[in-house]
Amino acid sequence: MKRFEFLMTFILSYVTCGIYGMYMFYVMTETNNQIARNRGVAEISGFIKAVLLGCVTCGIYTIYWQYKFAEQQVAIAKASGVQPQPTDSPIVLFLINYVPVYSFYVLCDNYNRTVDAQ
Repeated sequence: MKRFEFLMTFILSYVTCGIYGMYMFYVMTETNNQIARNRGVAEISGFIKAVLLGCVTCGIYTIYWQYKFAEQQVAIAKASGVQPQPTDSPIVLFLINYVPVYSFYVLCDNYNRTVDAQ
């Protein structure tokens, strides 16, 4: 399973004007759903579907999907036996999505801890 290192992810997302960040979310969503199936955690809709529905709903579905992504990430971490961090709360993870640099760090860290537990 692919790991995402914070600094490289942030730089590549900046250089590619966000395209690499979209790729990262796509890979994380697919990996999380695969792990969710194995751990008995609810799956979320795919990233491409989320982007398309986000366009149709003027971004409202994207906000809902980001919350569900964070909620799933926490559920997978707990089901995998990953040690909780202070930021391991769906609401905290959702809110820090709007703090650009820090959200990349927390997202990569939570994802990598879950992948490493597999």
